[in-house]
Amino acid sequence: MEIQLQSIQNKLIDKSILYAIFFAYPLLVASLIRISLFGWISLFYFHIAFAILITLLYLFRQKLSVLQKVFAFSFIYYLFSFVGSLYFGLASALFFYVFVVIINSVILGRRYGIIALVLAVVGIVIAALLHSYGFVTLQADLNSYNSNFLSWISYMLAFIFIFSVSIATIGMYNDFFTSNIDALKQKIADYQMEHEALEVAKVKLELQNDTLRDLNQEYVLALEKAEESNRLKTAFLQNVSHEIRTPLNAIEGFSNMLNMPDLTEEKRKRFTSLIISSSGKLLSVVSDIITISSLETKQQKVEMQRVNVNSILQAIYEQFNSQIEGNRIMLSIHFPLPDRQAEIVTDGHKLERIVSSLLSNALKFTSEGVVEFGYTLIKDELQFYVKDSGVGIEGTSRSKIFESFWQQNNEVSRKLGGTGLGLSIAKGFVELLGGRIWVESEVGLGSVFYFTLPYRV
Repeated sequence: MEIQLQSIQNKLIDKSILYAIFFAYPLLVASLIRISLFGWISLFYFHIAFAILITLLYLFRQKLSVLQKVFAFSFIYYLFSFVGSLYFGLASALFFYVFVVIINSVILGRRYGIIALVLAVVGIVIAALLHSYGFVTLQADLNSYNSNFLSWISYMLAFIFIFSVSIATIGMYNDFFTSNIDALKQKIADYQMEHEALEVAKVKLELQNDTLRDLNQEYVLALEKAEESNRLKTAFLQNVSHEIRTPLNAIEGFSNMLNMPDLTEEKRKRFTSLIISSSGKLLSVVSDIITISSLETKQQKVEMQRVNVNSILQAIYEQFNSQIEGNRIMLSIHFPLPDRQAEIVTDGHKLERIVSSLLSNALKFTSEGVVEFGYTLIKDELQFYVKDSGVGIEGTSRSKIFESFWQQNNEVSRKLGGTGLGLSIAKGFVELLGGRIWVESEVGLGSVFYFTLPYRV
């Protein structure tokens, strides 16, 4: 709106300057005629100056602002009016003063109109005083009215009244125009506030939408996790059912066979050995279930004591090495520290369970080759490892292998069985002892399980 108003003001002053040019040059021609008739050569010079000034203002109007053009235009017309009043009297100059006042009021507003009116009055007063004190003689027909000072004052008051009415009228239109602009500005401000409110509401809706989208994604992930957990628990119950029923059936069957009257001593010993073995398997399954429950409920306790890592690994080696005799698997052990430096403060029972679980897993999935386990000292940690040359683990399964009830879904896992709790228990024990556990594997080449424990001596 302000840009449009400035454009209107600029066009109005440009047209006023153009109309002044149309007035100046015919006036110059009339002045030439007066020279030929009356010989008033001084007026000719004044009209030439007026025409040149107006023409220069028109030519350089593009380089001036609206305010500068109005001031220049007013100055030229005040000069013309003042000099004209000296030659033709105040009545003839009055219309030029009125014109300047109107131009200032319409283009620049009431305040500049009042300033222009004051300057016009000053010009009239100066001309009247100069005439009254005899400094100049007005070149007008003064016989039709008195030329004393009081008469000039009365005329001046009449002119001030006319100017005041003109200013009031112009001010009314100016106020009307300004009020419309103010109303339009208020509407624009209201629209902007509504737009800002809509933008804020839009942002809030987008935030709510993002929140709902995140919640939906979390819900989907939670649902998928719940479904996966349900599937794993179902598979776990099936595996546990199989793992429990098998030794129970063996215990029940061979226990009944022990009551046979004609049973030989050799068969009795073999059946007893099978019952003990099945009982051990059953006890192991029940122990795993109890252990994983205590880990999940954070009720598993740690018994820290000074233990010898070499002794624990050696005992595990002798236990498993006796179990794989006759197989095409070679078991290897590595402990670089002497016994004296291999003593640390930790839970020896849980350390034995971790290594045994990882070693049992490695032997289960290795049909032939080498299984190696041991440790190395890295800074303030003992890094244990169990390395095998078995089937390996698929890339998508590595991130889930330590989850409870999870088993790699292939023929080997289904054939070899198990509850799927061994690695979960190992991970829980490692974290209880202040360590980390991870796996590196490649399908067909084998796996390496690592875990760390603080080296507390």
